[in-house]
Amino acid sequence: MSASIRLAFAVLLLAVLGCSPTAIILKEVRKAETDYRHHAGLLLQDLSSGKNLVEWNSHRYFIPASNTKVLTLYTSLRLLGGDTLPALRYEIRGDSMICWGTGDPTFLYRHVWQSNKTFQFLQQSPQRLFISTSNWYAPHLGPGWSWDDYNDYYSAERSPFPVFGNISVLSPSAGKWKVIPRELSERLVVEDSVKGRTQFSRDWSSNVLRISPGKKGAVQIPEIPFHQSPEFTIAMLSDTLHRIVEWTPATMRAGARWLYSTPADSAYRVLMQDSDNFIAEQLLLMGGMVLSDSLHSDPVIRHMKEHEFMDLPDPLHWVDGSGLSRYNLQTPANMVAVWKKLNGIIARDRLYRLLNSYYSAEPFIYGKSGSMSGNYSLSGYLITRKGRVLLFSFMNSNFTVPVREVRQRVEKILTQVRDRY
Repeated sequence: MSASIRLAFAVLLLAVLGCSPTAIILKEVRKAETDYRHHAGLLLQDLSSGKNLVEWNSHRYFIPASNTKVLTLYTSLRLLGGDTLPALRYEIRGDSMICWGTGDPTFLYRHVWQSNKTFQFLQQSPQRLFISTSNWYAPHLGPGWSWDDYNDYYSAERSPFPVFGNISVLSPSAGKWKVIPRELSERLVVEDSVKGRTQFSRDWSSNVLRISPGKKGAVQIPEIPFHQSPEFTIAMLSDTLHRIVEWTPATMRAGARWLYSTPADSAYRVLMQDSDNFIAEQLLLMGGMVLSDSLHSDPVIRHMKEHEFMDLPDPLHWVDGSGLSRYNLQTPANMVAVWKKLNGIIARDRLYRLLNSYYSAEPFIYGKSGSMSGNYSLSGYLITRKGRVLLFSFMNSNFTVPVREVRQRVEKILTQVRDRY
């Protein structure tokens, strides 16, 4: 073959390769990095063959934000098992019933379907009712959480026996203010009016709720986390159950019974579709109850690293259940590996029902997004026009533009993936 023919063949080959789906997608990802002066990572993998189709910084670490909930979902499915969540542990001792919370986040939480089984069990028990927190070993706020988010609904405190999702709900009623739980009614402080919208806040270390009435706009009903203590939990339960509830330091003995209540998928759906941080944190704590009868997330994460995630492509940097912490770091390769594991332990139609669908009336992505300032990730399953199912993780960190701009660019690139593969 002459030199001229070889040269022409090489040019033709480069032209063909340059038009390949992989080259086109990589070009778009690199352009996004240039435009936003940030870091991007992408891994596309064919689910059936396990072949990687596109890789860009797939082993680099990014802040996953709520993509962390994918690990929490897998952990919950592996450790909690069954169709219903464990609501509490209890023992009958003489004329008394002692209960220990399992961390179950669903009790009277308005965002989750209620079976009322736990409520009826506690209300109708003929014994004196005691609550113990001797199995609680975790701080109420997670590692690396932003301290000034304490007043926001997405940063509810963790606790052994959650009630109402550990969130207070304020609403105007006949010229006054109504609050759930009612135990907070005497802690409402109405302050001077402000020029703008009505403002709501809670004191940092107490449950004093402050309202500054506004002169503009409709009142937006706030959800404010309440501050945790055993005394406050006992008071809420006594008021809600309409019976005397007492506290005890009693420790749990071997053979304490389990009470199961809420269908697990009703909680998992809110975890993934609403990206509920409170449910994520409490589910991780519940794993500790199953492993060792103690409520603490650190042993759960350690167990999962050693027994379930030991074969991930990259070391895990995982500290909480929700992704609120910036200490969390993940790689696209790890996220794809976890989605592949999920596909192996749960039927795909059930899994899809738990997840968000994205981008069109005929969605082609089922997965989980995660965002906080300067970070946006999306991962899950992508169904191409040819019917191929791809695992993917697209992670973006350290950008300064609004999150929506990066989200729109991610949508554009993943739509090309759908059309070209």
